[in-house]
Amino acid sequence: MRIYILNTTRFYHEDFEEYPGAWFSCPVDFEEIRERLGVQSEEEIEIEDYELPFPLEGNTRLWEINALCRMILEMQGTPLYYEMDVVQKR
Repeated sequence: MRIYILNTTRFYHEDFEEYPGAWFSCPVDFEEIRERLGVQSEEEIEIEDYELPFPLEGNTRLWEINALCRMILEMQGTPLYYEMDVVQKR
């Protein structure tokens, strides 16, 4: 489970070696985002892409994503987790 987060205070430019964003494994600590992307608050980031077993809305907050990821991690190996996986593959 991971998300691609953009620093919205920096814009892409052809001269940049990379986009102003990075992939993060979930759940993710905001301190890690702050260090890697150079942001100060959650308002300065945007989730651009994700690899999660659930859909995201455009305004989903980081704490919500982390909470859902923690629940999924806790369910791994249980019958409920297996059933969720079967339903998602349909």
